[in-house]
Amino acid sequence: MERPATAARSTVDPRVLMNAVQGRELLVAVSYVGSLHRNRDRRLVAFFGCILYAAMRPAEVVGLRLEDCELPEAG
Repeated sequence: MERPATAARSTVDPRVLMNAVQGRELLVAVSYVGSLHRNRDRRLVAFFGCILYAAMRPAEVVGLRLEDCELPEAG
């Protein structure tokens, strides 16, 4: 039995997408939410940063581990 496709086959309406400026504003806003919860703030910034800049799905970000990353020495 073939599984039906879950993704829509139509084009994405650009009006519903976040642009680069809105993405940066979101990261800044998330970083200032609840200054008593610094660790949570860093995690949220990293979470949304991965979604915005690496085009990852939320489930992929949640499952991301340091061992999965190839990070440069600097930069």
